[in-house]
Amino acid sequence: MDSYFLAVTPPEDICSKIDVYRKKFSKFSSYQVAPHITIYPPFVLDSITESELRARLEESLRNMPSATVTTDSVGYFDNGSAQNAVFFKPDDVSTAYLTQLFAYTSKLLQDTTKGKYSEYRSETVFNPHMTIASHIPDASFEEIKERTRGINELFTFEAKTLDLYKQEGASGVWTKEKEILLGKTL
Repeated sequence: MDSYFLAVTPPEDICSKIDVYRKKFSKFSSYQVAPHITIYPPFVLDSITESELRARLEESLRNMPSATVTTDSVGYFDNGSAQNAVFFKPDDVSTAYLTQLFAYTSKLLQDTTKGKYSEYRSETVFNPHMTIASHIPDASFEEIKERTRGINELFTFEAKTLDLYKQEGASGVWTKEKEILLGKTL
């Protein structure tokens, strides 16, 4: 069964810069997808086909404005048990916009999808981020945090599309299937 997720993907030049950091910590991650900010976490289709999903997204998202997204700091998920992560964190204005996009998309797709990440489909737990490394064992996490605390990289880009990614079967590889145009810039 195919899986999908929705994300804001930076342009290629910024992805290349983020990949420099991801490669530094590659032993902690097996990336199967380009750098991105997940808006709607992995799901499978329930009561809708892929073509209906695409049509629904294209029709509805033209009403959602595009906006400038800026990441201005490094953040951490200290989850323990090798579920720790380090990421680029959007600034407050970008976080507000991405949360709005998340809420809009969640409402749009409710009752049409199923996913193991349903507990993350709430505005109160939504935490937009761009992962540098994940699945970091507790034993290595403090060292990674120390190595990333000094990163002062600022990434700014226009979020003009919401991208539909698809993972076919058990391949593990995510491919960008569709760039869905957002409305006019805020």
